[in-house]
Amino acid sequence: MAWQLLAAAIPSVAKLATTALNKPKESDYKPQTKYMEKYLSNLRGQQSSNAVFEQSMRPALRTIGAQSRQQQQQIGYNVQKSGLAGSGIEAQQRLTASQGTQEALAGATERAASAQTVANQQLGREAMKVSSQIEQERERAAQAYNQAMRQYDSNLKGAFIEGVANVATAGVNMAMTNQKLVGAREILGSDQV
Repeated sequence: MAWQLLAAAIPSVAKLATTALNKPKESDYKPQTKYMEKYLSNLRGQQSSNAVFEQSMRPALRTIGAQSRQQQQQIGYNVQKSGLAGSGIEAQQRLTASQGTQEALAGATERAASAQTVANQQLGREAMKVSSQIEQERERAAQAYNQAMRQYDSNLKGAFIEGVANVATAGVNMAMTNQKLVGAREILGSDQV
């Protein structure tokens, strides 16, 4: 009769073992953020560089330098032509040309710095967006793992309860069968008397 209880428990034990073997692993729910982290690192690297400033300044410096050289040559030619070389007039003209060069450099620097600031702001916004996406992916992965663990616990408890119910049902069926047999023996025994 114990074999009937064992036979009722075997499927439930198998289901319980299978459920236990399929426990979710946290590593299976690891967030996939490596590519986003690399991109974020790249953005931060770009933000710390002065590439936009340098790219804006290079052509401006070439233009300003060429204009300055041309002005200085023209001043030299004019003072030689008029016989004022080495005079205060030549110095004043060169000083005025130099001030114009300084103003042009200051304007170019201001425009380049402004362009760098705009670029850094855009990179900063993109970096914040990527950081947010990384955080969302981590949260999604954690929620998926927690959901899988809740489902696992539920399945494990369900398999255990099902096993207990199967064994209890088999026990009740055995008891009813035994009662019927005892009742039948009593009936058969009283008929034979």
